[in-house]
Amino acid sequence: DVVFQTISLDVKPKGGDSAGSKIDATTVAVSLEDAQRTMRPPGTRDHDNDKESFRAISIIPTTSELQCQESAYLPSANGSEFIDNAEAATLDRQFRLMREDLLGTVKEELHTEFKIPSHKRRRVLPDPCIVNFGMKPEPHVVVRVSIPPRLQQRIRKMKNPEASKFFDEGPGKRVLQKGTLVLLVHDASAGTAHLKTKDRDIRISAVGTIVERLNPMKIVQIPGTDPVKKIRVLEVGVSFTSESMRSITQLLPSLKDRNVGTPMIGSNGGLFNASAGIFSLAPILKALVKLDQVPMCDQTVNLNQPKLPLVAHGGKKFSDLSSTLQKAVTSDQSQQYALEEIFKSNVVLVQGPPGTGKTYIGVQMVKAMLELEKKPLSECRPLRILCLCYTNHALDSFLLDLIKAGVPKNIFIRLGSSPKIDPSIKSRCLGEVDSSVSTKFGRQENAAFGAIKRESEVLETRFKDLLKSIAEESTWGKSDSWWQIIGEWLEEHYYEEHDQLYNFYGADNDGFTRTGKDGKALKNNYLWERWFSGQGRGIFQDEKKEPTGIWECSKSERKCMVERWNQEWIQPQVDLLESTMESLQKNKEAMRSLRQGNELRVLETATIIGCTTVAAARYQGLINPTVVIVEEAGEILESHVLVNLGSSCEQLIMIGDHKQLKPKIDNYRLQKESRNGFDLNVSLFERMVIAQETGIPVIPLTVQHRMRPEISRIIRGMALYDTLEDHKSTNGRDHVSGVVNDVVFIDHQHPEMLDEATAVRISANFPSFERNSMRLELAL
Repeated sequence: DVVFQTISLDVKPKGGDSAGSKIDATTVAVSLEDAQRTMRPPGTRDHDNDKESFRAISIIPTTSELQCQESAYLPSANGSEFIDNAEAATLDRQFRLMREDLLGTVKEELHTEFKIPSHKRRRVLPDPCIVNFGMKPEPHVVVRVSIPPRLQQRIRKMKNPEASKFFDEGPGKRVLQKGTLVLLVHDASAGTAHLKTKDRDIRISAVGTIVERLNPMKIVQIPGTDPVKKIRVLEVGVSFTSESMRSITQLLPSLKDRNVGTPMIGSNGGLFNASAGIFSLAPILKALVKLDQVPMCDQTVNLNQPKLPLVAHGGKKFSDLSSTLQKAVTSDQSQQYALEEIFKSNVVLVQGPPGTGKTYIGVQMVKAMLELEKKPLSECRPLRILCLCYTNHALDSFLLDLIKAGVPKNIFIRLGSSPKIDPSIKSRCLGEVDSSVSTKFGRQENAAFGAIKRESEVLETRFKDLLKSIAEESTWGKSDSWWQIIGEWLEEHYYEEHDQLYNFYGADNDGFTRTGKDGKALKNNYLWERWFSGQGRGIFQDEKKEPTGIWECSKSERKCMVERWNQEWIQPQVDLLESTMESLQKNKEAMRSLRQGNELRVLETATIIGCTTVAAARYQGLINPTVVIVEEAGEILESHVLVNLGSSCEQLIMIGDHKQLKPKIDNYRLQKESRNGFDLNVSLFERMVIAQETGIPVIPLTVQHRMRPEISRIIRGMALYDTLEDHKSTNGRDHVSGVVNDVVFIDHQHPEMLDEATAVRISANFPSFERNSMRLELAL
């Protein structure tokens, strides 16, 4: 049952022999079952979300997918064995690996969580119950949960306003954060303590995302307590998937008091709050699905030699620039080389160690493009530059540098929002821009928007009515009024069973009215009431004969039959509820597209658009840049760049350093360091830089302007940047006062202190800060 797999490592032979060799082979053992499953093509796994085409895969995982023990089909960095076309294989690989970073992490967190005793769990929030429904920003179920014991300890001594602030603005805001994935889970093997974690039967009954954080903390009364007892709870709006709503609707009939709510799961489960956020992943995955081809695939996929960019600055020379712009880089020849590359290559890679002026040269490139745009070639498209960064902080830093370098603010617009945006940039955010372009809908757009809005209002009303109907009218009874409804349905779908329950309106074959023991006429529901209650046929029973048909069923069998009929009867309403949710979602997207089209008129007035990669993906197809500049490109996942190039892009400029930070992913199995061959955290920038067979040149920045030589000597000695030079401006700086040397390393053996507050933060998965009194004293 074991396959031994040999991994050969390519190493450079000694002695100058040009012939390559493979030595130091590492042998690893994997189970035969895992090996076979890994080799199975997509679309053959035992769950409902494994599709041959990645475009058919639901971004939000399904319950069966999360519970499936089979490994997902994951293409390696070397390509797909099932897709011959390199371009199609690239899109397939990026989608599947990006999504697995979410899915694999959620599965691992769930597995880890159930290793912990229930009272110490930090991700499973106990006692989830449905208390209401909401429609904005999209249809959702209002779920109330108890605060986990660990967090209860943290807020135990807080007064209510302070505790509310803890969840609203403090560390508690990470609990049930908007946009995160939640699962309704329970341990079906609870009570069997001897089972190992891997053998436990952890079941998932619903999957959803948090769309609204209604009450960071709410105080509710526990029903039936005397004297009255109140507890603190959390309430959120959860948009469950259409599949999950089928199980949620089964709980609605018991929702009698919305102040109390109806329990969603037993004491052996809860609402699992995954760390993964859909809000940052979904825009990229949706954009990948919409891509028919990889932009600039000749270079981005095939790594062929760059071509002349069809932009105004394409084909120009360094001497065409103003003397001011030339002087800005002539003191550093490597920066000059980097600037000259934008004149001749449609893909430009600039790699630089710390302090070599990567952002600086990016700013000079933008200034050069703007300067040469004044005399464009007739066949060139108007210049539109998209400045891409992964974080809001990096984006604002780059835009501020543009402003400081003299680039007019009125030619750029910043997409997206952040509470920490610099005031000098905030006025250029979309929505804040004082533009002469009208942002009002035209006649056609206004009519379309109104029609969609009216249809959505009808759908919202239908959604509410369906929920009410399912909640209040879905549990069958034995009354005469219920039999009128049930009888009609049985007659249509189960006529034989219906005939056995129908008493012909209490009349016999001679036309006489049947009466009961009390002498009163039998009601229409006489037989149904008796069968429903587990009794015999009463006055219709021939004592000489044994009961037949449905009358010979036991009480428990009858109960199962009623439940099955009840589910079949209510299923059309559930199906209609599901289609209504889908229609509302489509209308939401349509209204969003209309608003974006309206915003497009403002975007068309901008020459420079600044945006994070995730925000840009939401505007896919609307920005249409001719030049894309990617800052800190070594830290950005390949998919984040590819989805934002667009069909109109003529030049891609990536500036970064792959030797520093890599793109952040959560699933170690997919990281290059795991040596599994998936290499998801290898950026497009790094892949192009380190590729052995590539026609794309890399322009290195070799002169650092930041560190004093005593510091730069350290990183040169680490063989990271052995060609790094010090600019003359780094020499002759004043020595650091108060210490013997300008570079000092201090080692000590004093351990960190872990107080109760820090322990709670760690257990609740919040960022924690180590406390070390020795370091504090040394710093002071």
